[in-house]
Amino acid sequence: MIKNKINKLYFQNLIIMGMFLVFLICNKVNAKENYIVALVNNIPITKIDVEDKAKLLAYSIEKDISQKNLNKFFNQSLKSLITENLIRGEGLKFNKNILNLVKNKAYSNLLSDYNQSDFFLNQLIQELNISKSVVLNKYETEIILGILLQNKFKQQFENLNQEIQEIITEKELEKNKDKFELAEIIIPKPGNLELFNKIKNALNKGSNFSYIAEQVSINPSAKKGGNIGWRTLENLPIEITSNNQLINEGDIFYFIKKNTYRIIKILVKRHQGKISNIEDQILLAVINFKINFGEKKAVYLTVKDEVDDLLKNNKGCNELKKFNNNINKDITLRVINSRIADLDVNLQNKINNLKLYEIMKPIYEGNKGYLYILCDKAKNQLINFNPDLIKKELIDERISILSSRYLKKLNQNAVIKLINDKF
Repeated sequence: MIKNKINKLYFQNLIIMGMFLVFLICNKVNAKENYIVALVNNIPITKIDVEDKAKLLAYSIEKDISQKNLNKFFNQSLKSLITENLIRGEGLKFNKNILNLVKNKAYSNLLSDYNQSDFFLNQLIQELNISKSVVLNKYETEIILGILLQNKFKQQFENLNQEIQEIITEKELEKNKDKFELAEIIIPKPGNLELFNKIKNALNKGSNFSYIAEQVSINPSAKKGGNIGWRTLENLPIEITSNNQLINEGDIFYFIKKNTYRIIKILVKRHQGKISNIEDQILLAVINFKINFGEKKAVYLTVKDEVDDLLKNNKGCNELKKFNNNINKDITLRVINSRIADLDVNLQNKINNLKLYEIMKPIYEGNKGYLYILCDKAKNQLINFNPDLIKKELIDERISILSSRYLKKLNQNAVIKLINDKF
């Protein structure tokens, strides 16, 4: 009797162990391959970390996250992750609770780039098949870097008042001159020629400069879409002015420096200080619809009819919100509140002649189509000199300079070990 019970218990355990082994084998087959690529001060960076970061870069530049295309972004992805880990490591030395302290602010900054909507953020995350932390890390790192710089260079930031007064006097003298608002992208030169050429190609096709800058630029201006503020003709980089060429809105200049590639765009030009038309603030409703297995034109006309029906008795775009209340998630609405100058070049050109509540011709990207409706438009006004704003711009400029020095020093003092960077 006792022997039978022992045998029965033995076979039960054998079955359980067998099922466990089958589970492990199945999961090993289905699991995504992963291994440590690099150690940054003993903090590991894995292959999946690099792949997920590469998806963000590839999507921001080319909207293409195929494996073949991802391979081209691994080098820049790894460099970005190394920099993020260095900054986060220093932040934890400064305050062991720093990640908790910056978490809410970082998430707020992240949402502001996604129309204050978890829905659109989650939509991107699902489309790229990455975790929310992959997107959030960049925003947390930016805030941590700011805290570290403010602490390390505290005295320098406290000596800005005199400089501010000098700048205000200078701006008064410049207010009737031609002025240029610039944005820039800076990437490290070693190993990034292909990335540089890809960015050039994307920008020449009209891709959004600010979005690419946010994802790939190593300059702190990246968190503002690469925007580095206003310059007079005399204060433009010498590479732009040396040929005495006419400089226009939308012009993009490419420079190869000793250690970096630098790309500068003329966002806005104010002729004799007068505000430009592309500084107009607009409100755009964007209807995002999926083609699936339909014919593009037929799907577009069906969606357009629904939009026309919602707008016909309405003198605004509020009725369009019904798309997000609809069970059918193949058609969704998002709202863009932006200057014309900060939109994709192709979109800027199409909006110029668009009337209020008029539906723009569709734009297609793969399985998706987009309808744009101009819901509101307002002229921007020149504002008087604001000492607080000037101080902020000066601090941003100083942070840009100091962070380059700081990050260079962090890299020099770090123990970075590449274990397997052959993807």
